[in-house]
Amino acid sequence: MRVSEEDQSHGPQGAALFDAQSVLVGRYLAARLGYDVIGEMIDAHIFNRPLDEVFKRHNAITLAQMDLDWYRWFFDRSAALSR
Repeated sequence: MRVSEEDQSHGPQGAALFDAQSVLVGRYLAARLGYDVIGEMIDAHIFNRPLDEVFKRHNAITLAQMDLDWYRWFFDRSAALSR
């Protein structure tokens, strides 16, 4: 399938989009929770434990609340960069 120049101008796609999103989510988690909590989140994932247990242990927001907080954090950073 051929991708037109117009479609390519809408930003990264595929693996490049995944890489960019991964970096941004990592920065968000580091800013909000810290690296030690990220390590515990990875351990929970490896051992098939719920992430909410990690958040509760650190008095952090729930996974459901994090979705909205992530978008707010992302848009605040975007707005700051576009000034």
